[in-house]
Amino acid sequence: MTALLKLTGAIIFKRVSFRYHSDGKNILQNITFDMAPGQTTVTVGRSGSGKSTLANLLLKLYAPSMSS
Repeated sequence: MTALLKLTGAIIFKRVSFRYHSDGKNILQNITFDMAPGQTTVTVGRSGSGKSTLANLLLKLYAPSMSS
């Protein structure tokens, strides 16, 4: 039997940035969006545009970069 994940709160990103190395450049910069529970959202873009990095941030596999 497959369990379904039920979200009860919104996902909110406010000015989120990410870089792989502390002395490197931002891969994502100042990303802002809201997703409501049950909302379908898609991310599109060319290869290397940050889609997988954004997914890893959503899953908390990566931590956002601190502002300089």
